[in-house]
Amino acid sequence: IVEEEARIVRFIFDWYANEGIGTMKISQKLNTMGIPPRKSDIWKKSTISRMLKNEHYIGKVVIKKHITVNTVEDSEITTHTIFNEEFEAIDGKHPAIIDDETFYKANNKISRHISTKPSEILQNPFASILKCECGRSVRRAKDRQKFRYYCDEQTFCGNASVLENELIPAVIEILKANLEELTVKITDSNENKEEKHMEYVSLLEKRYVEVEKKELSLWDKYSEEHMPKQVFDKLMANCMEEKQNLENELESAYNDVPVHIDYKGVAVSLHEAIEALSDDSISASTKNKILKSVVEKITYKRAKSTRMTEKEAKEKGVKTVNGWYRPKFELYVKLKF
Repeated sequence: IVEEEARIVRFIFDWYANEGIGTMKISQKLNTMGIPPRKSDIWKKSTISRMLKNEHYIGKVVIKKHITVNTVEDSEITTHTIFNEEFEAIDGKHPAIIDDETFYKANNKISRHISTKPSEILQNPFASILKCECGRSVRRAKDRQKFRYYCDEQTFCGNASVLENELIPAVIEILKANLEELTVKITDSNENKEEKHMEYVSLLEKRYVEVEKKELSLWDKYSEEHMPKQVFDKLMANCMEEKQNLENELESAYNDVPVHIDYKGVAVSLHEAIEALSDDSISASTKNKILKSVVEKITYKRAKSTRMTEKEAKEKGVKTVNGWYRPKFELYVKLKF
C-alpha cells in the first residue's frame, strides 16, 4: 500500500512539474482512473496543491510552517492561522519519495501561478455561508460580465452554477417569508408565556401539597378513628393515583420551561439583512457580516443544463435558450434561531 501511494505521489509531481498538467486536471485524471485518495472519496484540486507543497515527500520534517496569530477587529479578538515564511525544514528519518529538483521545480511553478489579489477586501457577500449540496464551499467568479457561484468539484457532484443576479433575489425572498412569519409571531406574541407557565407550575405544586396532606389524613383516620380497611384501601388508591399523576405533570412542567425568543430583535436583524442585500452601495464585507448575524448556512442545489428541442420543451412546459434548458435551483436557508 505504501509503495502504491508513493507511486501516485511521483505521478502527481511529474505531471505537474514536467508535463505541465494543472492541479484541477490532475485531480480529474486520478478520479477518472478510479484511484481513490487516502482520506476522502475523490481527489480535489486543493488536495493536489497541498501535496505539491508538502516537504514530507523530500524526506523533511517541517517545524512551525503555520502559526496562530490574534488580531483585533471591531473590538473583538479573532484568531487566524497564517503561513510562517521562517519555518524550519529538517531531515527526517523517513525516506524521500520525490527528488529535491522535481519538488522545487513544482513549487516554483506554483509561485508563478499564484495571482496577486488587487485587494484583500472581501468581495463575496456569501463567503463561508453558501454551500453546495455536496457540502463543499462555493466560489464566486466573474463570467462574461456576470458573477456566478459554483462548486469546485461540480464535475463530480453534478451541481450546476447559479448567477448572482438570480441568487440574491431568491435569498431575499426566503428572508422576507421568514420575516412575515416572525411578524405573525410578534402579533400573537405571548410575552407572558413564561409567567403563565410558572403560575401553572405553582398551581401543580400546591395541589401536590394538598394531596400529601390528604394522604396523611387518611392514615390518621385509619389508625386513630378506625376507618374500615375496605374504605381506606379504596380512598388511598385514589389518593396515590392522583399523587402519581401530579408528579408526572410536575416533571413535564419542570422540563418544558418555555425558551424566551426575542422575536422583535430577530425581525430587526432579518430586515437589516434584506435591506443590505438589496442595496448595491453596501460593501460585500458588510453584507457578509450582517448575513452571518442571522443566517447559519445556505445550501443550493441545481441540476445541470440539458439540450432540448422546441417540441420537448413545449411538452414539458419549460423554456429554453438557444436549445438549452436550465433547471431552476433550490435554496435551503438555515437561520440562527
